[in-house]
Amino acid sequence: MHDAETIRLASANFLSKFTFWWIRPLLVLGYKRELQATDLPKMDPTRESGYLADKFEINFEKRRKAVEDWNRALDDGIYKPTALVRARWRLNEMLGFGRRDGRRNVGLALALSDTFFWEFWSAGIFKVLADAAQVTSPLVMRQIIRQTQKAWAAKQAGQPLPPVNPAVGAAIGLFLMQIWVSYFQANTFARSGQVGVQARAALIASLCMSTRRRGPRETCI
Repeated sequence: MHDAETIRLASANFLSKFTFWWIRPLLVLGYKRELQATDLPKMDPTRESGYLADKFEINFEKRRKAVEDWNRALDDGIYKPTALVRARWRLNEMLGFGRRDGRRNVGLALALSDTFFWEFWSAGIFKVLADAAQVTSPLVMRQIIRQTQKAWAAKQAGQPLPPVNPAVGAAIGLFLMQIWVSYFQANTFARSGQVGVQARAALIASLCMSTRRRGPRETCI
């Protein structure tokens, strides 16, 4: 595996990633013959568990320090919240998003967001764009139906038929919207899956390194 080719995803441009063109050589090879273990590419250094764990721990320490500074400012009276802020804290407690006293807890979610920021949030952006096209496609279909009804009514009345350009344009637009939905949904699943695997690797590697620091008797499984 050390002599294997580095995964093409690491050097692919945005268009290649968006269209999944970077994986085409591997798919073509798999079509021609059964893939072997030596055919699989190796991960680039930025996707290795050790690198991801180090990056995650740095982000977690930043978040932990920010939370501790915030809680210390509340305890020392450096920050004095207004009545509106206290009301928002009470509302957040009712909704399960925070505490009444405004104190914060150290969590993993924001540190993971910092570690995989673009990969994670781009999947969400693609999901929103795909849903927007999917939701609005019935509106385009309605315009096509209306144009068809107008043409039928004009024919029945013996009047000149309306121009077909709006219907043709709407049909082409509907076709492009379906392609849009397909590509954006595929990118959503691909990016979210990649982030899930990498986040799992980062957390396990970070836990292993933390366990090893406790002493030579500790082992990581």
